[in-house]
Amino acid sequence: MNRYKRAEVAKHNGKKNTQLWIVVKDIVYDVSTHITEHIGGEDPLLEVGGTDATKDFAHHSSAAYAKLAQYKIGEIVEAEKYYDANGKLKDGAQAGRGCTRIVTCGLIG
Repeated sequence: MNRYKRAEVAKHNGKKNTQLWIVVKDIVYDVSTHITEHIGGEDPLLEVGGTDATKDFAHHSSAAYAKLAQYKIGEIVEAEKYYDANGKLKDGAQAGRGCTRIVTCGLIG
């Protein structure tokens, strides 16, 4: 299985003709081909492109999780994982996008 650093994933944000990768519970997905099919439109995917989208994906149905599995291309390197082998958030880990990040990104672009 391919392993990626979060910095590598960040380069694939769907902008400037790059692929659109997201991370959900330390698994890396290439959703580039799904962007036009996304029921919520392109914007929600582009907003989380290149980032940990675990919190953003949490409200999706089991069918959406099943569909997501087909886009799996690898996982995050062990040293940068936020989740343990049981899918539980590790102590001290800050997965997903917090309010501070959203506000900061909005302010500085």
